[in-house]
Amino acid sequence: MELTKKAFIIFFLYVAIVAFVFNVIEFERKTDEPIVEIEQEVIELDVTPMRTARPTISSTEIPTPTPMPITPTDMLIAENVSPQEFYDACLSRGMVTGVNEEDHITKERGGCMGASGRETYYNLNMSKCVSFMRELGYSEEEYPYWIREDGAKMLGLYVMCAANWKIRPKGTIIPTSLGDAIVVDTGEFVADFPYGVDLAVDW
Repeated sequence: MELTKKAFIIFFLYVAIVAFVFNVIEFERKTDEPIVEIEQEVIELDVTPMRTARPTISSTEIPTPTPMPITPTDMLIAENVSPQEFYDACLSRGMVTGVNEEDHITKERGGCMGASGRETYYNLNMSKCVSFMRELGYSEEEYPYWIREDGAKMLGLYVMCAANWKIRPKGTIIPTSLGDAIVVDTGEFVADFPYGVDLAVDW
């Protein structure tokens, strides 16, 4: 009788241990399931954003001369009108964008971030650049070289600038803090700042 009682106790303990172990395993399995689901959801939602590539243009392309918004003849103004007067008239009529009075590059400032990228300035002889642009069809009549009252070097209605020809070939018109500019030159700075713009000024 004593042996039977001991056997029953041992059997009961054995069943209790097995049941306890089973419950622990089942509890851990159920606890892990939500974690696996959450991790899977995170993996599925972890999407790398697509980067939109900026368009590039071959530097070998020959630009077509940018048509002037209006010519002196169209404006019916005096034959001896100066480039500055013609520019001011076009500016007042909204035919060209002028200086951003709120934020623009200055000699003291040295540079700024403009509408088309990082802006700097340089003051060099522009005769070769003007000659190259003449060969491309930018005539003296419609695109005279002159210096604006604020010191910007102009080709017609546009501030002359240097940029990366692989992205902005000669003749490209871009907005800057000094107004609409035309690409006529390039420089070593494009190696570090491919979207940089160097504005030609008389400072």
